[in-house]
Amino acid sequence: LGRSLGERGDHQLAVVAFSAIKFKGAPATTSRSVLVIVALLVVSAGIGLAMQTGLVPRYLGLFYERGLGVNQDLAEAARWYRKAADAGDARAMNTLGNLYESGQGVKQDYATAARWFRRSAEGGNTDAWCALGRLYAKGQSVKQDHAEALRWYRKSAEAGNARGMFSLGVAYGEGKGVDQNSAEAARWYRKAADAGNDAAKAALNRLSESK
Repeated sequence: LGRSLGERGDHQLAVVAFSAIKFKGAPATTSRSVLVIVALLVVSAGIGLAMQTGLVPRYLGLFYERGLGVNQDLAEAARWYRKAADAGDARAMNTLGNLYESGQGVKQDYATAARWFRRSAEGGNTDAWCALGRLYAKGQSVKQDHAEALRWYRKSAEAGNARGMFSLGVAYGEGKGVDQNSAEAARWYRKAADAGNDAAKAALNRLSESK
């Protein structure tokens, strides 16, 4: 219930439904609406499972990151994502890696970003596989290695990750880590576009216009 409400954006409904529930362990500065939404998550998942898997702190991080029911605060988002990551949540680890990579809410640190991406990747997160490919492609905190980047992109793409598909298409299009192959690039762009990746759709349009 909590997850479906959050995904649909029914934050006011969540506030009305559970206005009296408090989340144990939340700081005094946490807004009432955030507490309410998290309460829904706890009811949905069960408090033990929610805390053990990092579900509650990950969603708190999401609310602060996007300003859902609370003023946007990336530093606070990073703090909650770290709690979730420390609890073993692979998705939170990947998001924390993104924050360190971009320097949002935390001091930019590619080495720390890579560490969180690797931990997330070990947990099977396909976004983290793609992120590791990006670090290798750019040489951020690791030696630049387009072949290694391609390996991670392919791993992510073959697992059905749209961003991985697009990144693999870019690698084929630019001939980085692999022989340049426009047809193969277009094939992966098409797969990514079919999965909803807007960048891939734009890339396909550019290819069509260049013919």
